[in-house]
Amino acid sequence: MKYYFTAQVLYKYNVLYHQCIQCGLIQTETPYWLDEAYDTAIADLDVGLVQRNIQLSALVAMVLDRYFEPTAKYLDFAGGYGLFVRMMRDKGFDFYRHDTFCENIFAKYFDIPTLSGNNLSFELVTAFEVLEHFFDPLDKLEKIFKITDSVLLTTEILPKNISNIGDWLYFAPETGQHITFYTDDSIHWIAEKLNVSCYTDAKFCSGASSCFLLTRKTLDDFYFLFNPEAIGLMRKIRQTLFRVSSLQSKRRNKNISTHKDFEYIKSLIANN
Repeated sequence: MKYYFTAQVLYKYNVLYHQCIQCGLIQTETPYWLDEAYDTAIADLDVGLVQRNIQLSALVAMVLDRYFEPTAKYLDFAGGYGLFVRMMRDKGFDFYRHDTFCENIFAKYFDIPTLSGNNLSFELVTAFEVLEHFFDPLDKLEKIFKITDSVLLTTEILPKNISNIGDWLYFAPETGQHITFYTDDSIHWIAEKLNVSCYTDAKFCSGASSCFLLTRKTLDDFYFLFNPEAIGLMRKIRQTLFRVSSLQSKRRNKNISTHKDFEYIKSLIANN
């Protein structure tokens, strides 16, 4: 690592940022301010949270229908308020949530308190806008891969010609929560260390974040629907190749739905 610049975090801490001379990853010094930064789990500046979950729930449903087992169990790691889990369960996917920092508001009773356990296994784990919060991403992902063969994640990729904190909003020093920032090379380096394949789009949805699938599976024909050109053809894709609303969706778990979850939660509350 080499020194890159110094910036003020949480409006009061002068923090050193360093860059890897091999893969280009940028990282803060050891983050001693995290307890203060996570006093509120979801940063006030995350105004794109709802839009992001709406976009991802639709697009991930297509990916799962085509490349994974729709009736299997799934986990949203660092799932925040549980909005994404609730939306995926509404679509018929058996999704659960894990988050040690944030209160579960929308997907109560579908939490996974701990990621340890002999029988804990998921078809795929999603980790959206999480990687930038890890100081040791390789260690975190190694632990996640103990319970799955596939991790679908998003994080914004470093643009070129960054020289100071003001050149990129994603640094977000005001919140103190973003501490590691990635290049394409750094993501592929992590995949190599994990001994998994890395499939990626270019840019997804808003044109800001990049989406990566790290997996032990081999998907010869895999391509992401997160590409902006594919987004423009979403209706056509639904009607022709995927037929999500009619054919593929029939493969989903018939025991997972808004109504069935309502009855399940009601029974739990009544028995307490």
